[in-house]
This record gives sequence, C-alpha cells and structure tokens, in this order.
Amino acid sequence: VTRKVETPVYSGSPPKFTKLLSDVLVSEGERIILECAVSGEPVPEIHWFLNNQEIQANDHVQLTHAEDGIVKLEIDKVTPDDKG
Repeated sequence: VTRKVETPVYSGSPPKFTKLLSDVLVSEGERIILECAVSGEPVPEIHWFLNNQEIQANDHVQLTHAEDGIVKLEIDKVTPDDKG
C-alpha cells in the first residue's frame, strides 16, 4: 500500500502598499480624500479605522477600492469627530 501526500501549491503575492497615505490638514466643513494604493494576490481587503473602531460607509463617508489598487476614504464636510 502506498500513500501519496500532496503539498498544496500557493500562488500569489503578499499585500504591499504601493502608495502610502500622507498627512492632510483640512478645515471643518471641507471635503477630504485619503488615498493609498495596495497590491497583492489575492486582492487584499482594506479596512479603515478611527480610534480602534472600523469606519463604515454612509452618507458622510464613502469607501472605494478600484481594480487598479487605489483605495480611497472620502469624508464630505469634515467635523471635529472625524479627527484621528
């Protein structure tokens, strides 16, 4: 009796930020767009956090992740609560 053990072959690449976030100074009431770029295979999932709480998309905050790896967090009319 013989037993064949197959070792799984993993392909892909680890996540890597190809464009980092930069500091942005914005006044209350202005719109802000935070943008970075990430690559990896499979495509990495990006989650945004403020004070250890995950940011959810809503009427005030838009989250996008384009096929080319560009990830954006857009806040319409920044308030003091958005600071962090």
